[in-house]
Amino acid sequence: MGGAYAGGDLILLTTTGARSGKRHTTPLGPLYRDDTMYVSSFIEDKYPAWWYNIKANPQVTIELRNKTYQATGKVLEGADYDEFAAWVLANNPLLADFQSKVDRPIPLVVLSLDGEG
Repeated sequence: MGGAYAGGDLILLTTTGARSGKRHTTPLGPLYRDDTMYVSSFIEDKYPAWWYNIKANPQVTIELRNKTYQATGKVLEGADYDEFAAWVLANNPLLADFQSKVDRPIPLVVLSLDGEG
């Protein structure tokens, strides 16, 4: 990977469609708060489909560094969102800059690996 993602991880996140029930795979650059993996999005006009999919069905598959994991995604909301977003915006200049340009809260999803699948 290059650009802002140079030297970082890339995951393939597979979710189940909220409406279709079909599997969808999206490449994402995971971010970390200590050992907690999370993902967000720089889509300006709406939340990404994977966010809606995880909200409807939190069971996901993650491919990371040649391994496949079953995982659980948690769409952060309410007080959980407020606390985590404050940390993210203080520690991630790219997301802070993006948040300053959009009217809606940035999407934040925490991913917890259940084990290799």
